[in-house]
Amino acid sequence: MAGRITDIAVHDKDPSLWFVATEDRDVFKTTNGGETWEKVFFVHNKTGVIDMTMDPTNPDTIIATFWDRARDGFDSWPDSVAKLEGIDGYDPIRKWGPGSGL
Repeated sequence: MAGRITDIAVHDKDPSLWFVATEDRDVFKTTNGGETWEKVFFVHNKTGVIDMTMDPTNPDTIIATFWDRARDGFDSWPDSVAKLEGIDGYDPIRKWGPGSGL
């Protein structure tokens, strides 16, 4: 597992079962409290996890929110590009890409 952790879901009855989302846009699973990790989900390098929660009736089911956006280093809309309705000057150049969803 690499990168900073952006979200964690821990099973409430089995503290050795975790799902972890990383800054590198991967979701990992451990069943032994972090000794070993398995990469279980990845959309693509422009989509990251915003939030995730574990289904309390099925710990193998994670509900995760993904956001696909294009970052420009400043998260601001370039002056040379016309702004669409609902876009302000501080929005990323692409706010809702095809990798977004649950």
